[in-house]
Amino acid sequence: MNPAKSLCNPRIHSMYRRHFMGTLGWGMSAAVANFNSLTGLCSDLRADNVRKDDKRVIILYLGGGASQMETWDPKPGQPTGGPYGAIPTSVPGLHISELLPRMAQRMHHLAVVRSVDNSGISSDHHGTGIHIGRKNEAAVQFPTLAEICTKELVLADTQVPPHVELQVWDTFRFETKHGMSFLGSQYAPLVLTGGKRPPDMDRLPAVSEMDHADREALRDYLSRRFEQSRGANEAESYSRTNGRARGVMACDELLDVDRCDAADLARYGPTPVARHCLLARRLVEAGVGVVKIRDTWWDTHGDNFEGQRVKCANLDHALSHLIDDLVDRGLMSHTLLVVLSEFGRTPDISASLGRNHWPKAWSVVMGGCGIQGGDLWQDEC
Repeated sequence: MNPAKSLCNPRIHSMYRRHFMGTLGWGMSAAVANFNSLTGLCSDLRADNVRKDDKRVIILYLGGGASQMETWDPKPGQPTGGPYGAIPTSVPGLHISELLPRMAQRMHHLAVVRSVDNSGISSDHHGTGIHIGRKNEAAVQFPTLAEICTKELVLADTQVPPHVELQVWDTFRFETKHGMSFLGSQYAPLVLTGGKRPPDMDRLPAVSEMDHADREALRDYLSRRFEQSRGANEAESYSRTNGRARGVMACDELLDVDRCDAADLARYGPTPVARHCLLARRLVEAGVGVVKIRDTWWDTHGDNFEGQRVKCANLDHALSHLIDDLVDRGLMSHTLLVVLSEFGRTPDISASLGRNHWPKAWSVVMGGCGIQGGDLWQDEC
Protein backbone atom coordinates (compact mmCIF):
# COMPACT_ATOMS: atom_id res chain seq x y z
CA MET A 1 0.00 0.00 0.00
CA ASN A 2 1.24 3.47 -0.84
CA PRO A 3 1.42 5.47 2.46
CA ALA A 4 0.87 8.70 0.58
CA LYS A 5 -2.51 7.48 -0.60
CA SER A 6 -3.58 5.81 2.61
CA LEU A 7 -2.92 8.72 4.97
CA CYS A 8 -4.84 11.96 5.13
CA ASN A 9 -2.97 14.84 3.50
CA PRO A 10 -4.01 18.28 4.82
CA ARG A 11 -3.13 19.91 1.51
CA ILE A 12 -5.93 18.13 -0.31
CA HIS A 13 -8.43 19.83 1.98
CA SER A 14 -7.38 23.34 0.95
CA MET A 15 -10.16 25.21 -0.83
CA TYR A 16 -9.60 28.33 -2.86
CA ARG A 17 -12.54 30.72 -3.19
CA ARG A 18 -12.07 31.36 -6.90
CA HIS A 19 -11.71 27.64 -7.60
CA PHE A 20 -14.74 26.81 -5.48
CA MET A 21 -16.98 29.46 -7.04
CA GLY A 22 -15.94 28.48 -10.54
CA THR A 23 -16.60 24.81 -9.93
CA LEU A 24 -19.83 25.56 -8.12
CA GLY A 25 -21.05 27.62 -11.07
CA TRP A 26 -20.21 24.81 -13.45
CA GLY A 27 -21.92 22.27 -11.22
CA MET A 28 -25.06 24.34 -10.81
CA SER A 29 -25.33 24.88 -14.56
CA ALA A 30 -24.86 21.17 -15.15
CA ALA A 31 -27.50 20.33 -12.54
CA VAL A 32 -30.05 22.71 -14.08
CA ALA A 33 -29.25 21.45 -17.56
CA ASN A 34 -29.60 17.86 -16.36
CA PHE A 35 -33.06 18.52 -14.93
CA ASN A 36 -34.15 20.35 -18.07
CA SER A 37 -32.95 17.54 -20.33
CA LEU A 38 -34.70 14.92 -18.24
CA THR A 39 -37.91 16.94 -18.23
CA GLY A 40 -37.75 17.18 -22.01
CA LEU A 41 -37.07 13.46 -22.30
CA CYS A 42 -39.94 12.51 -20.06
CA SER A 43 -42.42 14.81 -21.83
CA ASP A 44 -41.93 13.19 -25.25
CA LEU A 45 -42.36 9.44 -25.13
CA ARG A 46 -42.95 8.67 -28.79
CA ALA A 47 -41.25 5.57 -30.10
CA ASP A 48 -39.62 7.55 -32.93
CA ASN A 49 -37.28 9.08 -30.34
CA VAL A 50 -36.01 5.68 -29.20
CA ARG A 51 -32.87 4.56 -30.98
CA LYS A 52 -33.86 1.54 -33.05
CA ASP A 53 -30.67 -0.35 -32.30
CA ASP A 54 -31.17 -0.19 -28.53
CA LYS A 55 -32.42 -3.36 -26.88
CA ARG A 56 -35.13 -3.35 -24.24
CA VAL A 57 -36.56 -6.12 -22.05
CA ILE A 58 -40.04 -6.43 -20.54
CA ILE A 59 -40.56 -9.36 -18.17
CA LEU A 60 -44.14 -10.13 -17.19
CA TYR A 61 -43.95 -12.39 -14.16
CA LEU A 62 -47.13 -14.23 -13.13
CA GLY A 63 -46.49 -14.76 -9.43
CA GLY A 64 -47.87 -17.91 -7.83
CA GLY A 65 -47.73 -20.17 -10.84
CA ALA A 66 -49.96 -19.80 -13.88
CA SER A 67 -51.43 -23.04 -15.19
CA GLN A 68 -49.98 -24.06 -18.56
CA MET A 69 -53.13 -26.11 -19.26
CA GLU A 70 -55.35 -23.04 -18.91
CA THR A 71 -53.00 -20.75 -20.89
CA TRP A 72 -50.42 -21.82 -23.48
CA ASP A 73 -50.58 -25.64 -23.45
CA PRO A 74 -54.20 -26.85 -23.23
CA LYS A 75 -55.00 -30.56 -23.10
CA PRO A 76 -58.69 -30.75 -24.08
CA GLY A 77 -60.30 -34.16 -23.92
CA GLN A 78 -57.68 -35.58 -21.55
CA PRO A 79 -58.74 -36.86 -18.11
CA THR A 80 -56.82 -34.02 -16.47
CA GLY A 81 -57.41 -31.44 -19.19
CA GLY A 82 -60.03 -29.45 -17.34
CA PRO A 83 -63.22 -27.87 -18.67
CA TYR A 84 -61.73 -25.40 -21.13
CA GLY A 85 -61.09 -26.05 -24.79
CA ALA A 86 -58.28 -25.10 -27.17
CA ILE A 87 -58.69 -22.51 -29.93
CA PRO A 88 -56.66 -21.96 -33.12
CA THR A 89 -54.30 -19.02 -33.30
CA SER A 90 -52.78 -16.80 -35.98
CA VAL A 91 -50.04 -19.46 -36.31
CA PRO A 92 -51.29 -22.50 -38.26
CA GLY A 93 -51.32 -25.59 -36.08
CA LEU A 94 -50.76 -23.72 -32.83
CA HIS A 95 -53.61 -23.80 -30.32
CA ILE A 96 -53.86 -22.11 -26.93
CA SER A 97 -56.53 -21.99 -24.24
CA GLU A 98 -59.92 -20.56 -25.09
CA LEU A 99 -59.42 -18.25 -22.08
CA LEU A 100 -57.01 -16.17 -24.21
CA PRO A 101 -58.99 -15.25 -27.34
CA ARG A 102 -57.26 -11.90 -27.94
CA MET A 103 -53.82 -13.45 -27.55
CA ALA A 104 -54.78 -16.19 -30.02
CA GLN A 105 -54.96 -13.50 -32.71
CA ARG A 106 -51.45 -12.27 -31.89
CA MET A 107 -49.46 -15.49 -31.47
CA HIS A 108 -47.56 -14.83 -34.70
CA HIS A 109 -45.63 -12.29 -32.61
CA LEU A 110 -44.80 -14.80 -29.87
CA ALA A 111 -43.04 -18.12 -29.45
CA VAL A 112 -44.19 -20.72 -26.91
CA VAL A 113 -41.68 -22.94 -25.14
CA ARG A 114 -43.75 -25.80 -23.70
CA SER A 115 -40.95 -27.86 -22.18
CA VAL A 116 -39.55 -25.71 -19.37
CA ASP A 117 -38.21 -27.76 -16.45
CA ASN A 118 -36.80 -25.80 -13.52
CA SER A 119 -37.23 -28.52 -10.91
CA GLY A 120 -33.48 -28.42 -10.31
CA ILE A 121 -33.52 -24.81 -9.08
CA SER A 122 -36.96 -24.22 -7.61
CA SER A 123 -38.26 -27.69 -6.62
CA ASP A 124 -41.97 -27.13 -6.08
CA HIS A 125 -41.82 -24.19 -3.68
CA HIS A 126 -42.18 -20.47 -4.20
CA GLY A 127 -38.87 -18.65 -4.14
CA THR A 128 -36.30 -16.71 -6.11
CA GLY A 129 -34.94 -19.62 -8.17
CA ILE A 130 -36.67 -18.62 -11.40
CA HIS A 131 -35.60 -14.99 -10.89
CA ILE A 132 -31.89 -15.79 -10.59
CA GLY A 133 -31.87 -18.88 -12.82
CA ARG A 134 -30.21 -21.07 -10.20
CA LYS A 135 -30.52 -22.36 -6.66
CA ASN A 136 -30.19 -19.90 -3.82
CA GLU A 137 -26.98 -19.93 -1.81
CA ALA A 138 -26.76 -18.56 1.70
CA ALA A 139 -23.28 -17.08 1.25
CA VAL A 140 -23.82 -15.35 -2.12
CA GLN A 141 -26.55 -13.01 -3.29
CA PHE A 142 -26.74 -13.78 -7.00
CA PRO A 143 -28.21 -11.22 -9.40
CA THR A 144 -31.62 -11.71 -10.94
CA LEU A 145 -31.97 -12.27 -14.66
CA ALA A 146 -33.36 -8.74 -14.89
CA GLU A 147 -30.23 -7.35 -13.22
CA ILE A 148 -28.02 -9.30 -15.60
CA CYS A 149 -29.96 -7.90 -18.55
CA THR A 150 -29.54 -4.40 -17.11
CA LYS A 151 -25.79 -4.84 -16.84
CA GLU A 152 -25.40 -6.30 -20.33
CA LEU A 153 -27.79 -4.07 -22.25
CA VAL A 154 -27.94 -0.71 -20.50
CA LEU A 155 -25.41 1.95 -19.52
CA ALA A 156 -25.32 2.33 -15.75
CA ASP A 157 -25.32 6.14 -16.01
CA THR A 158 -28.39 6.43 -18.21
CA GLN A 159 -30.51 9.51 -17.48
CA VAL A 160 -33.67 7.50 -16.86
CA PRO A 161 -33.68 4.59 -14.40
CA PRO A 162 -32.10 1.65 -16.25
CA HIS A 163 -34.11 -1.01 -14.39
CA VAL A 164 -37.65 -0.62 -13.05
CA GLU A 165 -39.80 -3.19 -11.27
CA LEU A 166 -43.57 -2.68 -11.11
CA GLN A 167 -45.43 -4.29 -8.22
CA VAL A 168 -49.04 -4.25 -7.13
CA TRP A 169 -49.98 -3.23 -3.62
CA ASP A 170 -50.75 -6.79 -2.48
CA THR A 171 -47.37 -8.34 -3.30
CA PHE A 172 -47.76 -12.12 -3.44
CA ARG A 173 -47.43 -13.43 0.07
CA PHE A 174 -44.91 -16.14 -0.80
CA GLU A 175 -42.56 -13.92 -2.77
CA THR A 176 -39.07 -13.85 -1.28
CA LYS A 177 -37.63 -10.36 -1.29
CA HIS A 178 -34.40 -10.24 -3.23
CA GLY A 179 -31.60 -8.19 -1.65
CA MET A 180 -28.77 -6.39 -3.38
CA SER A 181 -26.67 -8.77 -5.47
CA PHE A 182 -22.93 -8.81 -5.96
CA LEU A 183 -23.37 -6.72 -9.14
CA GLY A 184 -24.04 -3.67 -6.98
CA SER A 185 -26.71 -1.05 -6.54
CA GLN A 186 -26.41 0.43 -10.04
CA TYR A 187 -28.20 -2.59 -11.54
CA ALA A 188 -30.80 -3.07 -8.81
CA PRO A 189 -34.37 -2.12 -9.75
CA LEU A 190 -36.24 1.02 -8.89
CA VAL A 191 -39.37 -0.53 -7.38
CA LEU A 192 -42.67 1.23 -8.08
CA THR A 193 -45.66 -0.02 -6.13
CA GLY A 194 -49.15 0.55 -7.47
CA GLY A 195 -47.84 2.41 -10.52
CA LYS A 196 -46.55 5.29 -8.41
CA ARG A 197 -43.04 6.58 -7.89
CA PRO A 198 -41.66 6.45 -4.34
CA PRO A 199 -43.49 9.03 -2.18
CA ASP A 200 -40.34 10.21 -0.38
CA MET A 201 -38.71 11.54 -3.54
CA ASP A 202 -40.41 14.95 -3.55
CA ARG A 203 -38.36 18.10 -3.01
CA LEU A 204 -39.26 19.69 0.31
CA PRO A 205 -41.56 22.71 -0.11
CA ALA A 206 -39.20 24.82 1.98
CA VAL A 207 -36.35 24.26 -0.51
CA SER A 208 -36.63 26.22 -3.74
CA GLU A 209 -35.54 24.74 -7.05
CA MET A 210 -32.55 27.09 -7.14
CA ASP A 211 -31.50 26.17 -3.60
CA HIS A 212 -31.90 22.51 -4.51
CA ALA A 213 -29.62 22.98 -7.53
CA ASP A 214 -27.07 24.86 -5.40
CA ARG A 215 -26.98 22.10 -2.82
CA GLU A 216 -26.60 19.47 -5.51
CA ALA A 217 -23.76 21.40 -7.12
CA LEU A 218 -21.95 21.66 -3.78
CA ARG A 219 -22.48 17.97 -3.06
CA ASP A 220 -21.24 17.05 -6.52
CA TYR A 221 -18.14 19.21 -6.15
CA LEU A 222 -17.20 17.79 -2.75
CA SER A 223 -17.90 14.22 -3.88
CA ARG A 224 -15.70 14.58 -6.96
CA ARG A 225 -12.84 16.00 -4.87
CA PHE A 226 -13.17 13.10 -2.46
CA GLU A 227 -13.27 10.52 -5.24
CA GLN A 228 -10.23 12.00 -6.97
CA SER A 229 -8.15 12.00 -3.80
CA ARG A 230 -9.34 8.67 -2.34
CA GLY A 231 -10.65 6.65 -5.27
CA ALA A 232 -13.00 4.80 -2.93
CA ASN A 233 -15.71 2.56 -4.35
CA GLU A 234 -18.02 3.64 -1.56
CA ALA A 235 -17.79 7.26 -2.69
CA GLU A 236 -18.53 6.32 -6.28
CA SER A 237 -21.51 4.23 -5.14
CA TYR A 238 -22.83 7.14 -3.08
CA SER A 239 -22.59 9.52 -6.03
CA ARG A 240 -24.24 6.99 -8.30
CA THR A 241 -27.13 6.48 -5.88
CA ASN A 242 -27.57 10.22 -5.52
CA GLY A 243 -27.64 10.59 -9.28
CA ARG A 244 -30.33 7.92 -9.56
CA ALA A 245 -32.41 9.79 -6.97
CA ARG A 246 -32.10 13.00 -8.99
CA GLY A 247 -33.18 11.11 -12.09
CA VAL A 248 -36.27 9.76 -10.34
CA MET A 249 -37.20 13.25 -9.12
CA ALA A 250 -36.83 14.66 -12.62
CA CYS A 251 -38.91 11.85 -14.16
CA ASP A 252 -41.93 12.45 -11.95
CA GLU A 253 -44.39 12.39 -14.84
CA LEU A 254 -42.82 9.36 -16.50
CA LEU A 255 -43.06 7.11 -13.43
CA ASP A 256 -46.71 7.81 -12.55
CA VAL A 257 -49.19 5.68 -14.47
CA ASP A 258 -52.02 8.13 -13.74
CA ARG A 259 -50.22 10.69 -15.90
CA CYS A 260 -50.40 8.48 -18.97
CA ASP A 261 -52.60 9.56 -21.82
CA ALA A 262 -56.28 9.40 -20.83
CA ALA A 263 -57.20 7.46 -23.97
CA ASP A 264 -54.49 4.90 -23.21
CA LEU A 265 -55.68 4.54 -19.62
CA ALA A 266 -59.23 3.92 -20.82
CA ARG A 267 -58.09 1.46 -23.48
CA TYR A 268 -55.94 -0.61 -21.13
CA GLY A 269 -58.46 -0.54 -18.30
CA PRO A 270 -58.25 -0.40 -14.50
CA THR A 271 -56.74 -3.75 -13.53
CA PRO A 272 -53.25 -3.65 -11.97
CA VAL A 273 -51.68 -5.83 -14.66
CA ALA A 274 -53.15 -3.64 -17.41
CA ARG A 275 -51.97 -0.39 -15.83
CA HIS A 276 -48.50 -1.83 -15.33
CA CYS A 277 -48.34 -3.05 -18.93
CA LEU A 278 -49.19 0.47 -20.06
CA LEU A 279 -46.54 1.94 -17.78
CA ALA A 280 -44.01 -0.63 -19.03
CA ARG A 281 -44.61 0.46 -22.62
CA ARG A 282 -44.23 4.08 -21.58
CA LEU A 283 -40.96 3.34 -19.77
CA VAL A 284 -39.29 1.49 -22.65
CA GLU A 285 -40.31 4.30 -24.98
CA ALA A 286 -38.47 6.73 -22.73
CA GLY A 287 -35.31 4.62 -22.74
CA VAL A 288 -35.65 2.42 -19.64
CA GLY A 289 -33.72 -0.74 -20.47
CA VAL A 290 -35.38 -3.42 -18.32
CA VAL A 291 -38.92 -3.39 -16.92
CA LYS A 292 -40.25 -6.22 -14.79
CA ILE A 293 -43.97 -6.48 -14.03
CA ARG A 294 -44.98 -8.62 -11.07
CA ASP A 295 -48.56 -9.79 -11.35
CA THR A 296 -49.94 -11.77 -8.40
CA TRP A 297 -52.34 -14.45 -7.15
CA TRP A 298 -51.98 -17.16 -9.78
CA ASP A 299 -51.59 -19.77 -7.01
CA THR A 300 -54.79 -21.80 -7.47
CA HIS A 301 -54.55 -24.82 -5.18
CA GLY A 302 -58.31 -24.67 -4.88
CA ASP A 303 -60.92 -23.75 -7.49
CA ASN A 304 -58.23 -23.56 -10.16
CA PHE A 305 -60.57 -23.22 -13.11
CA GLU A 306 -62.47 -20.19 -11.84
CA GLY A 307 -59.30 -18.58 -10.55
CA GLN A 308 -57.39 -19.06 -13.80
CA ARG A 309 -60.41 -17.88 -15.79
CA VAL A 310 -60.43 -14.53 -13.97
CA LYS A 311 -56.66 -14.10 -14.14
CA CYS A 312 -56.51 -15.09 -17.81
CA ALA A 313 -59.21 -12.57 -18.74
CA ASN A 314 -57.12 -9.77 -17.23
CA LEU A 315 -53.90 -11.08 -18.78
CA ASP A 316 -55.48 -11.50 -22.22
CA HIS A 317 -56.70 -7.91 -22.26
CA ALA A 318 -53.53 -6.31 -20.90
CA LEU A 319 -50.95 -8.33 -22.83
CA SER A 320 -52.75 -7.98 -26.15
CA HIS A 321 -52.79 -4.18 -25.83
CA LEU A 322 -49.12 -4.16 -24.87
CA ILE A 323 -48.18 -6.22 -27.93
CA ASP A 324 -50.28 -4.03 -30.22
CA ASP A 325 -48.55 -0.92 -28.92
CA LEU A 326 -45.07 -2.40 -29.20
CA VAL A 327 -45.77 -3.36 -32.80
CA ASP A 328 -47.52 -0.13 -33.81
CA ARG A 329 -44.81 2.07 -32.29
CA GLY A 330 -41.91 0.20 -33.81
CA LEU A 331 -40.69 -1.14 -30.47
CA MET A 332 -41.22 -4.87 -30.98
CA SER A 333 -38.16 -5.35 -33.16
CA HIS A 334 -35.79 -4.33 -30.35
CA THR A 335 -37.83 -5.19 -27.24
CA LEU A 336 -37.69 -8.70 -25.79
CA LEU A 337 -41.00 -9.61 -24.16
CA VAL A 338 -40.99 -12.58 -21.76
CA VAL A 339 -44.06 -13.99 -19.94
CA LEU A 340 -43.30 -16.57 -17.25
CA SER A 341 -44.09 -17.85 -13.75
CA GLU A 342 -41.92 -19.63 -11.19
CA PHE A 343 -43.42 -22.97 -12.29
CA GLY A 344 -46.60 -24.40 -13.81
CA ARG A 345 -49.41 -26.40 -12.25
CA THR A 346 -49.98 -30.13 -11.97
CA PRO A 347 -51.89 -32.09 -14.61
CA ASP A 348 -53.68 -33.83 -11.72
CA ILE A 349 -56.73 -32.06 -10.32
CA SER A 350 -57.19 -32.12 -6.56
CA ALA A 351 -60.38 -32.83 -4.63
CA SER A 352 -60.85 -29.06 -4.22
CA LEU A 353 -60.71 -28.66 -8.03
CA GLY A 354 -57.25 -27.13 -7.77
CA ARG A 355 -53.88 -27.72 -9.35
CA ASN A 356 -50.71 -27.78 -7.24
CA HIS A 357 -47.16 -26.67 -8.10
CA TRP A 358 -45.48 -28.33 -11.09
CA PRO A 359 -41.94 -27.31 -12.12
CA LYS A 360 -41.28 -30.34 -14.35
CA ALA A 361 -42.97 -29.24 -17.57
CA TRP A 362 -44.58 -25.84 -18.14
CA SER A 363 -44.63 -22.98 -20.61
CA VAL A 364 -42.81 -19.70 -21.19
CA VAL A 365 -43.78 -17.22 -23.92
CA MET A 366 -41.31 -14.90 -25.65
CA GLY A 367 -41.51 -12.36 -28.45
CA GLY A 368 -39.71 -9.46 -30.07
CA CYS A 369 -36.04 -8.93 -30.99
CA GLY A 370 -36.41 -11.09 -34.07
CA ILE A 371 -37.91 -14.14 -32.32
CA GLN A 372 -40.01 -16.11 -34.80
CA GLY A 373 -43.56 -16.61 -33.59
CA GLY A 374 -45.01 -20.07 -33.19
CA ASP A 375 -44.57 -23.21 -31.13
CA LEU A 376 -40.90 -23.91 -30.39
CA TRP A 377 -40.94 -27.11 -28.34
CA GLN A 378 -43.60 -29.36 -26.98
CA ASP A 379 -43.47 -31.84 -24.15
CA GLU A 380 -46.26 -33.84 -22.62
CA CYS A 381 -46.99 -33.13 -18.96
